[in-house]
Amino acid sequence: AQRLRWRAVVPTAVAGAVAASPDGSVLYVATEGGTVHALAASDGHEVCRSSAGSEGFRGPAVAHDGSAVYVGTGSGLRAISAAPSCADLWTVQGGEVAQGAPAVDPDTGTIFFTTREGGLHSVSADGRVWWSRNDLGLLRSGPTLVHAGRLVVVSSDDHNLHAVRLDDAGMPQPDLAWSALTGGELEAPSTLFEERLYVGAAGPTDFGIYAFSVSDGSRIWETPFPTDRRITSRPWVDAAGFVYVTSRDGSCYRLSEDRVLSWSYSVDSGISYSSPVVHEGAGVVLFGESGATGPDGLMHGLLHGVDRDSGEAAWTASLDGSVAATPLVLEGTVVVGADSGLVCAYFVDGAAAREAL
Repeated sequence: AQRLRWRAVVPTAVAGAVAASPDGSVLYVATEGGTVHALAASDGHEVCRSSAGSEGFRGPAVAHDGSAVYVGTGSGLRAISAAPSCADLWTVQGGEVAQGAPAVDPDTGTIFFTTREGGLHSVSADGRVWWSRNDLGLLRSGPTLVHAGRLVVVSSDDHNLHAVRLDDAGMPQPDLAWSALTGGELEAPSTLFEERLYVGAAGPTDFGIYAFSVSDGSRIWETPFPTDRRITSRPWVDAAGFVYVTSRDGSCYRLSEDRVLSWSYSVDSGISYSSPVVHEGAGVVLFGESGATGPDGLMHGLLHGVDRDSGEAAWTASLDGSVAATPLVLEGTVVVGADSGLVCAYFVDGAAAREAL
């Protein structure tokens, strides 16, 4: 079936996953060229764009009430008002923001972001810095919020997950709540599911997947096998508790809660870049790969849809550019951006695609 619903083009490479407004009607695309584009989820037309910044962006994240969009820059955090204005609201300096989106507490609206030099920062919705902590080692990815924002977990280059506990006033306690040691560097955030955190290691010698207890950071399990190359993606956990993760060895893996490997799916190019997501309704795992250089000299990436239960290919879609951004699932549609500046929306279900023709 023809699955493409619409396509849009932004001026430079898409930086991170596409984010959606709370009602799913507007999509926000951050670019490495330093702009944020608001696109209509229905057809991809541009609603508004932010003024160009001097630095490329990481993110974005959307405020819980949908009023603002937050992106990381080479020097701090920038807030932009939601569509239809896309106007600048404020900027907070703090250093080069780590890859991935900031985390927003849905109860208080507080934004947490990490900087590569080891900083974890807490900022109010109106741009006031609540606190900064700078003793967490080199950080390569954004934070994970646990227990209604009372615990903030970061992935450090010292092979540890570090947990910072907040008091009733939202201030960090002086001592770390716990640290959880893996066997490799951590380049992606951990994923929370129930009372567990899942994270993949990026080597240089350990390429395993780990599960830790939220309460004390104790290791619940690690995979009995290593992947063959770095894990730079964020794991996804579906409603049944199965864990999915992609590795730079070109494979997507599915594990049960007790670490049994259900299946692995390998891509032709040998490199899968994006983190996976699961469309629960269709039972499909979605992730992107870098693809290969075509006769036109351009990189042609792929978006893969894999049957969640069998691990067999369900469908693939080709688009210009490497697909490093995590796909966004919106009802029956999946949206993904590429480093060519292309943003595409696809029908996940082939029947829906045929009905739209």
